[in-house]
Amino acid sequence: MNYKHISINERCCIANFLSLGWNLRKIAKHLNQNVSTISREVKRNFTNGKYLAHIACENYSKNRKNCRARGKSLKSKEKRGKFNIGKSIKDRTKEVRKRETIGHWELDTVVSSREKSKACLSTFVERKS
Repeated sequence: MNYKHISINERCCIANFLSLGWNLRKIAKHLNQNVSTISREVKRNFTNGKYLAHIACENYSKNRKNCRARGKSLKSKEKRGKFNIGKSIKDRTKEVRKRETIGHWELDTVVSSREKSKACLSTFVERKS
């Protein structure tokens, strides 16, 4: 998903265009933004019957600081290649950890980077061997 944050200049334009009576679609088209982005921005920062750009910028800065304080990454997290099946390595029984019996398998996957290709490598190893 591609998106971009609204800049302070765009926030000032939104405030000016709203005061001129422009509708959200016209503002979005002029700023080359999606109308839903403009709608959320106005709804999020509409106070006392007005959209004020400086208040919107303050709210944006506070939200970013809160995200950092809670340890949330501002970049999207990788979601590919995660399997929620089977048991974790930590949850292995003593029998499996000691590698005394045959029939216990371990698997791992490697997924190439997004840019170069969509290749995937899987390895399966029997724990006894």
